[in-house]
Order: sequence, then C-alpha cells, then structure tokens
Amino acid sequence: MAAVGFIVLNITASKGKTVVVKKNNKTVFTGSIFIDKTVDLKSNVVTIKNKEVFVEYANCKNQICVKHKKISKAGEVIVCLPNKVIVEIK
Repeated sequence: MAAVGFIVLNITASKGKTVVVKKNNKTVFTGSIFIDKTVDLKSNVVTIKNKEVFVEYANCKNQICVKHKKISKAGEVIVCLPNKVIVEIK
C-alpha cells in the first residue's frame, strides 16, 4: 500500500518552474529551472542542469546539502544550515 502511495505521489507531483535561492533569508537568485546555470554564493555553489537543481559545493563541515538528492518538483527544498542557504523549487 505504501509503495502504491509513493508511486501516485511521484506521478502527480508537479514539476517546478522556478528556482529560488536565499542566503541569510534574502533572495539572491530567482530563475527558470529550464535554463542551465551556476549560482556562486562563495560559501555554496548551486547548479541548475537538465531541469534539476543541486548544491555542487559547500564550505561547511557536514556537507548535507551537497549529499542531498537533486530536486526538480515544486515544493522541494535543499537547506545548508551552517551557511544559511535555502534552495527551493516553486
């Protein structure tokens, strides 16, 4: 039953169109998920490639944001707490 629910959620989840990157709770980048781009925040590098977004580099110790899976659906988020960076798909 859980597997069926998971499949239905993945099929019906809407693809995002916009990538929003915030640092220290201020928007530093807003752009299309359809255009490949690299956003260099010095502490973090956020990459948009093939309609997916991921953190390519972070100078923090734990590297949780770098290890996070690529995101592409509306509502998905990657957070780097030490550097106060939030990457969100809208």
